[in-house]
Amino acid sequence: SDGGITAAGIIAASSYHNILSSDTRLDFPSANQIQVIAQGVAVQKWDYNATYIRTGKLQLNSGVNLWVYDGTSTLGGLVNTQAGISMDAAGITFPDGTHQETASSGIAGATGNTGAAGSAGSQGIQGVTGNTGAAGSAGSQGIQGVTGQTGDDGTSVGYTAGNTAPSGSATGDFWYENDTALYYANVWDGSTLGWLQISGIDGSDGATGTAGSQGIQGVTGQTGSAGSQGIQGVTGNTGDDGTSVGYTAGNTAPSGSATGDFWYENDTGLYYANVFDGSTLAWLQVSGRPGNTGVTGAAGNTGSAGTSVGYTAGNTAPVSSPTGDFWFRNDTGSY
Repeated sequence: SDGGITAAGIIAASSYHNILSSDTRLDFPSANQIQVIAQGVAVQKWDYNATYIRTGKLQLNSGVNLWVYDGTSTLGGLVNTQAGISMDAAGITFPDGTHQETASSGIAGATGNTGAAGSAGSQGIQGVTGNTGAAGSAGSQGIQGVTGQTGDDGTSVGYTAGNTAPSGSATGDFWYENDTALYYANVWDGSTLGWLQISGIDGSDGATGTAGSQGIQGVTGQTGSAGSQGIQGVTGNTGDDGTSVGYTAGNTAPSGSATGDFWYENDTGLYYANVFDGSTLAWLQVSGRPGNTGVTGAAGNTGSAGTSVGYTAGNTAPVSSPTGDFWFRNDTGSY
């Protein structure tokens, strides 16, 4: 029909063709673009930002026709909206009253050129960080490395502890003398293999000082004569209680003691008896009294200084070392 289309709603299509030539059409290549094709050539394109890709313009002629203008000529008839045809949600009604709800699809037009990329949208809001995932399983055990070669055995050194020097020991052996706490090494001096003291060597002992003179012997108390044994007499009547004898222990002599009392001097360990010598009552020592201390002897001469012994630690033997010196080999841990 040439009566046009009257639409009460939206006419939806991806392309509108000229009725005279399908190569002249209005396309919508994307949601944000409009493109005009004239004789198979895109002469105009608009995107969301109204960017003009080619020269020309799209205009609505007198509110009825949609025209494409390239600056020199016009191409009309893309869409005619003349009176005579009405359209609503139920379908299309033509001037003769014919109503049509569906129509066969037209021939699909050629795919238009891809429109220019739209501007990047603004960055979206950062989403909430997700929960941390579970820890992964442990990796399998790595392959065991090759075992290194066994090193050479170090030289063994003998060690003996005792009060007498061991016999049959080899050069370099050690002996610890228990009763003196001294160390010895078995060394070769060029002619003899013998034990050399390697812990602090003592100097020779000094001469013994002259003994002090004997102190004067203290006076020994007189011993009384023993009486002869008398004849056993007839047991007499029980006599009166005898006189008690006092006993005192302390560092000072007690006062007011009676004849016959005893005193033990704590700080000297001596015993005394309180006796009357005919004129005076006094304390008489009854345990042995030590003599006076003898005079201290003169100090002995100082012993001569001991011989020093050299000691070196390293992986190689030192050179120019005198007899008796020691070398500790670091890499083998032996002397």
